Amino acid sequence: MSKRTENSSAVYQIVNERTLQFYIGSAKDFETRYGRVHDWTKHKNSRLKQDAIAGDKFIYCKIQDCASLVEALCMEQWWLDFYVMNGVWDCLYNRNKFVWKCRPDNTGRKCSEEQKAKISAATKIAMNKQAVKARTIAAQKEAAGKPETRARNSAAQKVAQNRPEVKARNSIAQKEAQNRPEVRAKKSTAQRAALSKPEVRARMSAAQKIAMNKQEVRAKISAGQKIASSKPEVKAKRSAAQKKAQNRLEVLAKNSGEMNVHSKLTNVSVCEIRTKYATGEASMGAMAKEYGVSGKTIYNVIKRRTWKLI
Repeated sequence: MSKRTENSSAVYQIVNERTLQFYIGSAKDFETRYGRVHDWTKHKNSRLKQDAIAGDKFIYCKIQDCASLVEALCMEQWWLDFYVMNGVWDCLYNRNKFVWKCRPDNTGRKCSEEQKAKISAATKIAMNKQAVKARTIAAQKEAAGKPETRARNSAAQKVAQNRPEVKARNSIAQKEAQNRPEVRAKKSTAQRAALSKPEVRARMSAAQKIAMNKQEVRAKISAGQKIASSKPEVKAKRSAAQKKAQNRLEVLAKNSGEMNVHSKLTNVSVCEIRTKYATGEASMGAMAKEYGVSGKTIYNVIKRRTWKLI
């Protein structure tokens, strides 16, 4: 029999032809690992063994060549981690997610703490080699680029994002990010730029008109106006504004003198009354009879309590 070499180490896969479930393992010599054994009913994995006893057939295949047994163990752990992260752990026969807790030398002996430390140190050395890194990156890219892998990743992400604790964390992170000054400044600038566009203004105006024409919106606005107008402070402000408006010169000019529909005097008659009184031609009573007004009206005209603009 030929002597075993380190170059024959590999990570292998045992696939159930009926269920497509598979087992991931590593071997120091891939060719002789199961080259002589075709009776899968004697396999150490209980689940695989039961399926074999039930009559299922299996395929033994290599999925990655390795330079040494240590590298094969490392890559076996990588493949197990890969399937765990992609949510397909249930498709594996493997029960344990960690290679170091199983049987790394496949001799039936469990690892001691000292052996675990040695294996961990050897793993770090092996994983830091450029050739191993290159093969690992290439295998990751190839696996990640498969449609089924992408679909599983997308499904796993959706499931993870729908968890309450994940939603709560995302919500808190979003609120913290939105409250940052630089984010607010960017949003404000973007909103101003967007609102300044003619098409955006036209759409907003059309939407506002449609919304304002709805019966429920009109009813709400009317009710709100009534409540607001009944407040004492609103009434006081309105009264002050009305008085201020009425005392403006342009308002007085529109509502006084000949512009007042109830006025019996004219600008000419007012000038005559004041002239006659100043020269002593007529008394207030005589001018009241002459112009058909009361004496008080003549008195107010002379004292400029009325007709102030003349």
